[in-house]
Amino acid sequence: MLYTAVLACFNALFPSMPRRAILTALFWGVLGGAIMYFVVMRPLEGFLELALALSLVLLPCCYFVNSPNPLTMISGLFSGMMIIGLMDLSLEQSYSFSSFANNAIGYSGGFLIALIILQLFANSTPEQTFRKNVLAFFHSCGQTIEALSAVPPWTEKGKSCLASGQSGILKSFKMSGLWSRMLNPRRATENDAGKVSHLLADMQSLFFRIEMVESARFQAPDDSALATLASGERELRESLTKSLGAIQSTILGNVVASEPSNNDATAAQSFRRQVASLCDQLSKDAIDHASVSRVLVLMGYYQALADAIDKCHEEVKVLNWQRWERSYI
Repeated sequence: MLYTAVLACFNALFPSMPRRAILTALFWGVLGGAIMYFVVMRPLEGFLELALALSLVLLPCCYFVNSPNPLTMISGLFSGMMIIGLMDLSLEQSYSFSSFANNAIGYSGGFLIALIILQLFANSTPEQTFRKNVLAFFHSCGQTIEALSAVPPWTEKGKSCLASGQSGILKSFKMSGLWSRMLNPRRATENDAGKVSHLLADMQSLFFRIEMVESARFQAPDDSALATLASGERELRESLTKSLGAIQSTILGNVVASEPSNNDATAAQSFRRQVASLCDQLSKDAIDHASVSRVLVLMGYYQALADAIDKCHEEVKVLNWQRWERSYI
């Protein structure tokens, strides 16, 4: 019951319990327990010798438990638990093959029954769920940019919109990363793990650059220079929102969607021209150069945001999303 409870707790941390990790843990746990029970423990004469033997045997398990890979961590943890359980330690140690066999069948059967029950409620097509979460990520990014175009981020309503938008984006990104570990490369050999990891890295960069743009806008709420650029900034944000919509259309299979790079470049160039003219005007009027610096910093953040969106679109086009949309038995 204890092992089943631990297995259920781990299942809550993963979108679907990895069968291979559990089966690997059962195999090495039974093998290691048998070696300890029948070979190592028989010649031991005291607890100090037992402690030394346990340290040597459990050292690999502890090493795997500290692995950043969750599948390796699960295998190491349950293997160690199986070894300790099958050793059947007691003050008056006895050795019986039937006792060991009963314990091994009981522990293995408990794990397998719990694993079968958990698999009944698991998602059999993690590719579709991953695709849905990636779509939700780009949709949340577009919604956040669009909502903050009409509401300044330094107002109370703007702060609320920014906080809710960041929460939605971060949640979708975390779920995308979580489900990416469950993807089966054999269902779409062209969608290898490297392409997926590159997409996730660009998505993370996009999230941080949206935060940088809004942070730069938040630091200058009453800047007259930025107010002069309101029309160009609004045009640029609309273009960025359309570009994020084009990425979603690509994922959904609508190849007629326009390329985001062209729209972003046009809007960015228009915005840059307004920035240049404004900087000339400010230098002639001998106004505080801090305003010019804030404008240039904001322009750089917008350019970085447009580049991040373009990189995400390039990575999205590399993956075969229609192959993942198919159902599998």
